Parts: sequence; C-alpha cells; structure tokens
Amino acid sequence: MMKAVLFATLVAAAYSHSFLTVPEPISKVETCRIGGNPGWESYCGGPCPDYNFRYDMRAENPAATWERGSRVTVHYSKNNHVGGFMRLTLVPLDEMMRTEAHEALAFHYSCWSSELYYCDNKEQHRDCGYDRDNLAYKTTITVPTIYPDGVYVLGWSWYGGGEGHGDYGDYYDCSYVRIQGGPLTDTYHAMFVPGPRYPDGCQAAVDRLGMCPTEPCPQDFWGSKKTPAAFHGGTPVLHRQWMEDARWRAGNQVQVAEPTDFGVTSFSLYDTGSERKLEVNLDDWVNLSGIEGITIVPEYFGAVEHVEWVVNGELESDRREWPFAIGGQQPHHHGHNFYAWPYPVFDKRVFVTAIAHSGGRRQYYSKELYFHRG
Repeated sequence: MMKAVLFATLVAAAYSHSFLTVPEPISKVETCRIGGNPGWESYCGGPCPDYNFRYDMRAENPAATWERGSRVTVHYSKNNHVGGFMRLTLVPLDEMMRTEAHEALAFHYSCWSSELYYCDNKEQHRDCGYDRDNLAYKTTITVPTIYPDGVYVLGWSWYGGGEGHGDYGDYYDCSYVRIQGGPLTDTYHAMFVPGPRYPDGCQAAVDRLGMCPTEPCPQDFWGSKKTPAAFHGGTPVLHRQWMEDARWRAGNQVQVAEPTDFGVTSFSLYDTGSERKLEVNLDDWVNLSGIEGITIVPEYFGAVEHVEWVVNGELESDRREWPFAIGGQQPHHHGHNFYAWPYPVFDKRVFVTAIAHSGGRRQYYSKELYFHRG
C-alpha cells in the first residue's frame, strides 16, 4: 500500500506541466513545452500551442472581452510547481506563431507564484485538477492602451521554474481576446510585478525565455532572486504604431465581428422526462436531484439553420432539427420528445458552446455549467 501511495506521488510530481485556465485557452494541450520526463514528453515549442485545438476557440469566439486600461485577472494552474516568471503578450492574429512579435509586445511580467489561492468547487476541475493541495495562481493585470478595437492573441508563458535546481523548460499557452473600448494611447509601458517572496524580484532559475528551451533544462541553472531580462535596460515601451502596421500587413484581420442578424443568446435546461423547462440559474450550481434526464435548448433569433454543440472543446453533435436541443429529439414527433443528453457530469465544470449556422456564417455562444445531484 505504501509503495502505491509513493508511486502515485512521484507520478504526480513527474507530470510537470502548467497551462492557462482563464481566459479559456485555444488548445486542450496542457503541456506546451519541448521534452519532459519519459511518459510525459511534449513537442510544443511555442509561442502558442500548434495542435489539439479546441473546436470552439477561434478568433470569431474570443474567450474574453477587455476594455483598454481596465484591470482583469488571469488564472493559471500551479500543478505543484513554484518559482520562475510568468509573461503575457498581446499580438495580432497573423503574428500568433511568431516569437519575435511576442517578445516585442510583452506587456506584463510577474512572479510565477503570484496570488496563490485555494480552489472552490467551481474552480477545482478547471484550475486545480492536478495540484495535490488544491491550489492555483492568478495575477491581476492592466489591459494595455495601445491596441485598437479588435481581436488579438493573448500569449502566456512560464519560464525559470523551480525552487532550487531549475530543470523545467519553457511553457506556453494562448487565448483569443477581444479589445473593445477605453482610452487609446500612442505608447504603453510594460509592467513587472514582483513578489510575494521578494519586493523587487522573483525566485527563478533563468531571467528570459530560450535559456531552457527543452525539459530537463540542458544547462545547470540554480534558482535565486532575479528580474526579467527585458527590464535590465529600463522599462520596455510598447508603441501603438506597431499595431497600425500589423493591421495593414494583415489586411485588417484583427477586426473580427460576429453576425448581428442571427445567433444564440442563452441556454434553457429541460427535464426530458416531463419535457418541462427547468427554472434554474445557470450561473450557479444546478441541482438535478430527482431528475433522470436533461437536455439543453438554445434560445436564438434569426434564420438559424443548424447548431453545432461543443463540450469541453470537443464537437459533440450537429443538430439540424428545431429546436436544436443538444441531446436531439425524435424526428417528426408531435411535441419535442427530447432525448436525454448523455454527457452531464456532476461536481465538475462543463464548458458548453453552441455554434449557430446561417447562410454559411457562424455565431458562437459559450457558457460554463455546473451540475450537482444529491
């Protein structure tokens, strides 16, 4: 028994990986790095994951909408790790996989171990699924003011990890974010937020990406107080003109607007036994005690032709008969006669997206759902 517990502990420790959790990342890859321990190796060199994309995470469906100059919170998994730096970037869509663009447009640096928090029931499956102590990290950032309205790629990276000997590689993740509203300026000064261990630095093995491109790190670095290399010559300044140049090169690709003449506006939950609409708050836990089966029906407007349903990044169904319920219904039956949705899991976060189609166009509606029974 003791051997089994020890083995499980070692496996958890060996599964060295981390990833962005809020905003919703573009990929289901939880280990975007190169190398790693045998059995957990990964071949993802950044600056964004390049495979295993979520079906519903696209530029037309950004995971968040941020206002210039506002304060927002970014979450990422701890997974039993400490030490290093966390870097955030915002780049135009066509610069997504260009390392130089992420380097030039890095707007926020902070210590990896920033704002440690304990996951509640909603956050546990999303943020703390691999951490033995049910802990995760987050950081509060200021949205840069040099970005014109449009959709951009948020780049996330972790580097220099480790408390003592730093053998972790460089980790990457990305998300689509819409920038809309707020003051627009010509320049923005990047920010470095130290702490909590040091008031003017971070515990890290290296001070820049690229020194440990693979895991384990090919060189022998030791953790100590450091500041990001980007700040060694002063505070980096980002320029709005870079965005204007990028918009010209990309043919205005940063502007991605959803259709306004059709789309899904909300979800309704139905008891498939009674075909009764459940009066529940989908922003909170939904107690399904005493209910044998449920389905989700989209509330929509316009000439919707069919609805694709995506659950936790995977395409689950394509419903082409009104009212486009996620579990389907018996065709040509008087009334709905819904089939029960077989997926619902309990006490875990479920991320559901309905993609409405009309005339070759798509519109997205996404929502986190939480089900409980008992």
